[in-house]
Amino acid sequence: MRVRIFWKILFWFWLVFASVFSFNLFLTQVSSESARFRTLPPHLAEQLSNIEDKLTFVLDKNSRSNRKSRRFLRNAYLLDTNGNDYFGKRTPKLLLALHQQVLEEEKPMTVFKKRFLYFGGYEIEEQGKPYRLYVSQRFSFLSRSYLGFFIREFAQNLIISTFFISIPLSFLMAWFFTRPIKKLQLAISELSEDLSDKSSLEKLTSRSDEFGDLAKDFEQMTHHLDGIIKSKNQLLGDLSHELKTPLARLQLAIGLVNQKTNGNSIEEMSRIKLEADRMNQMITSVLDYSRTDRLSSEPHFDEFNLSELIESVVADAKFEAEAKNIKLVGHLQNDLSYKGDRALILSCIENIIRNALRYTSTKIEVNCRLQAKTKEHSVEQESFIEIEICDDGKGISESELEKVFEAFYRPQIDRSRESGGAGLGLSIAKKAVQVHQGEIFAQNNQPNGLKVSIRLPYQHQ
Repeated sequence: MRVRIFWKILFWFWLVFASVFSFNLFLTQVSSESARFRTLPPHLAEQLSNIEDKLTFVLDKNSRSNRKSRRFLRNAYLLDTNGNDYFGKRTPKLLLALHQQVLEEEKPMTVFKKRFLYFGGYEIEEQGKPYRLYVSQRFSFLSRSYLGFFIREFAQNLIISTFFISIPLSFLMAWFFTRPIKKLQLAISELSEDLSDKSSLEKLTSRSDEFGDLAKDFEQMTHHLDGIIKSKNQLLGDLSHELKTPLARLQLAIGLVNQKTNGNSIEEMSRIKLEADRMNQMITSVLDYSRTDRLSSEPHFDEFNLSELIESVVADAKFEAEAKNIKLVGHLQNDLSYKGDRALILSCIENIIRNALRYTSTKIEVNCRLQAKTKEHSVEQESFIEIEICDDGKGISESELEKVFEAFYRPQIDRSRESGGAGLGLSIAKKAVQVHQGEIFAQNNQPNGLKVSIRLPYQHQ
C-alpha cells in the first residue's frame, strides 16, 4: 500500500510531539523533590486490603511477639488521629503528611517522594480506638505498578494534548513541507507539456529556502533543455533545407532519364524514384515540424475566419483525395470567427487531413462547430470550437492512441513506411493546439476508422 509523504510527515511529527510530551512528563516525575499525593490506585487498594486482613488476624490472635508477625508489621503502621503509631514505631514526616491528607479527604491515598512510597488510610478499630492503616514500600519509577499508574493517570491529558495540540501542529508542519512539493510537481508537469510555461516555477524561485533553491535548479535545467531542443530543431531545419536541393536535382535527373528512355526505365530506376519521393515527403515533414516549433515559440495572434480557412484546406485536399478515389466532405459552421495564429492552425488542419488521406479507405469527414457555454452538474462549461476529422481506415490499437502525438512515433510501422509517413504530422498538430491553450485527442471510430478531435477555447468577439 502506497502511503503519501504528507501522511508520513504528519505521523512522525505527531509521534515526536507525543514522545517528547510523555518523556518530559516522566522526567518531571522522577526529578521532582516534592511529595505527590494521589488517590489510592486499584492495585494498591487490593494490596492494602490483603494487609488489612493479615493485620486483623495478627491482632485477633494476639501474636505480636511472633517473629514472622514482627517482620510483617515492620512496614505497617496504625496511626491514631494524632499520628502516633499503635506499635510504637516512629512515624516518618512523609507518612504524617499523608495521614493528615487522608483525614482531610476522608479517603485512602498514596504519597511518593523519590524512593519512598506510603499508601493507606483504611480505618481499623482496636481496643475501642480508631486507627488508620498505612504501609511503606521501596519505590521505583521503573516498576510495573508505577508505569501502569503513570499511563492511567496521564492517559487523558496525553490524549487531549495529542489530538488538540500536536495533531493540528503536525498537520500544519506537514502541509508546510508538502505544499511546495506539490507546487514543484505541478510546475514540472507544466514544463513537460511546454518548456516555455514557467509561471508556476517562477513563483517557487522567489522562495528563500531549499525549495526555492531546488526550483532555481529546475529553472536552470529547463533553460539548458530549451537550448538543446532549439539547437536540435535548428539543426533539423537547416539539414532538411540543405537536403532539399540535392534531392530536387536527383528527382530532376530521374525525370530526364525517364524522358530519354520514353518512360521505359528499368525497375531499379523506378525504385530510385519511389525512394526519392518518400525522402522528399519526410524532409518536407521535418521542415514543417521545425517551422511549427519556431512559430510556437513566438505565435502571432490575429482574428480570422476559421470556417473559410478549413474550407480552403478541404478544397485543396480534395484533388489528392479524388485521385485516390476517396470521398472528402466537410460540415462547417459558417462565418466562425476565431483569434489565433493562422499559420499554426492551417498547419494543424493540413497535417491531420494529410494523415487521414494516408490511412483511410473510402471516406474522410471534417466537422467544425461552436459548442456554446453550457452548465453541467452545477459546473459552468466554457464555449469552445470543436473540430473533428474522421476516416474509415483500420484505426490503431487503444494503447497507441496517446502515443501518436509524439514526434517520430509511427503506429503500424510497416504500413507507415508504405505510406511514406515520418510520424510528425500529428505531433505538429499537437504543438499548434497547445499554443492556443486547446486540447487534441484521438479515438477509434465504430465500426472502424480513427477520429482526431480538436477543442479550442473560444472567446466571444
